[in-house]
Amino acid sequence: MRSLLLSTAAIYTVAFANIPEKCKKPAPKSPGVECCEDFDSFITPNIFNGCHEFQPENDDELPPCEAFVCILKNVGIIGADNKVDRTKVKNVLTQKYSGDWAAVGKNSAEKCFTEMERLKSPCEAQTFAICFLKNSIKNCPEKRWKNTKECNDSRNYVVECAEELM
Repeated sequence: MRSLLLSTAAIYTVAFANIPEKCKKPAPKSPGVECCEDFDSFITPNIFNGCHEFQPENDDELPPCEAFVCILKNVGIIGADNKVDRTKVKNVLTQKYSGDWAAVGKNSAEKCFTEMERLKSPCEAQTFAICFLKNSIKNCPEKRWKNTKECNDSRNYVVECAEELM
């Protein structure tokens, strides 16, 4: 199973003309699922329920903000105002992330809250989702990381290119 968030980041990066050439191509492998053990316990198929209707027909278009809001509503971290709710994020992380992942989740969320404030993004859900993915992959617990060239190349891609979509 490939992460829809990573696929979205990889496929729709093409929509931006001013991005580095290396970021216009999809990652060779989804580093979240195949490369980082237990990462997919947070990204489950049910978080995409009802969200596919927001996918654009043209692969050269970025999914609308509503797609990211839908996904994060299913995760349980969007408030009634369609904004990322810090308290809900902390609650979900406490439930879903434990052991090696506890610090990764907490630190990723804190970095993303700062990033959302810095960027003043019109779509907090998009900024948070892409930022969280990037930081979780970047900081995958070392003993859970599959240290292969393909996985390392994919991690580098996510870390270097995710910012282009935020």
